[in-house]
Amino acid sequence: MEAVSERTAESTTWANPDGSLTTETASGAIRVREDGQWKRIDTTLVDTGSRLEPKTAVADVALSDGGSEDFASVGRGALTFGLDWATALPAPQVDGDTAV
Repeated sequence: MEAVSERTAESTTWANPDGSLTTETASGAIRVREDGQWKRIDTTLVDTGSRLEPKTAVADVALSDGGSEDFASVGRGALTFGLDWATALPAPQVDGDTAV
């Protein structure tokens, strides 16, 4: 059974039948805390109306859904990185976590 109180962004801890604990640790975040709840990272892209964004991610990621806005931007905290495109972009074809 999972010891939910021990859950972190990078690890899951299990309570074993003998009373010991086993912790599985990932090399990076596997979940993020949103609105006080842990959510598994889900990079499936959703159209927010003006951008494509992953459902749940560690950083604020936004991709163009076509037109003349920024091609892409990534932000976390006070830091932001963006890419511009010289011409208007066509609407991408989206398949899960991929936009082409």
